[in-house]
Amino acid sequence: MNLEETEIGATALGVAIRGGAGEVVAGLSVSIPPARFRQMFEAGRSSAVFAARERIEAGLEDFVAGQ
Repeated sequence: MNLEETEIGATALGVAIRGGAGEVVAGLSVSIPPARFRQMFEAGRSSAVFAARERIEAGLEDFVAGQ
């Protein structure tokens, strides 16, 4: 989670994407205007980011980095 720590006016939620061997192979982040960031969490919408990660990782079950 980034709450305007790297740039004023930019907040984001990020998650690691893991390949078939469990290693981190990518990342997924969603930027949200600061005025709506708290509302997103309170409404439970951040779960959509974690659900997207699960769907992506399901497609990477056979992927092993470096092979």
